[in-house]
Amino acid sequence: MATKTKDSKTSKDRKNPSVMTTLGESAMTGLPGKVGGAVARPVSKRTRWTEQQIRTAIGLALLAWALYRVLRPAVRAIRNR
Repeated sequence: MATKTKDSKTSKDRKNPSVMTTLGESAMTGLPGKVGGAVARPVSKRTRWTEQQIRTAIGLALLAWALYRVLRPAVRAIRNR
């Protein structure tokens, strides 16, 4: 049984990215995106995940944090009403 290399995974993902990959990559904007991009390469060299998978995970974490920051005051306002 042959194992897949990192190169074959990234070339496949670049041709037809999933919705989660596209969403995570789109969240990587501005300064957090630059920092996440700089961190993704060294982390991918030391783990089994590809650079794109690391960038997607960081982007989704940033998106979740932003949604939390936006929705928390709204939920708090509704509860205090």
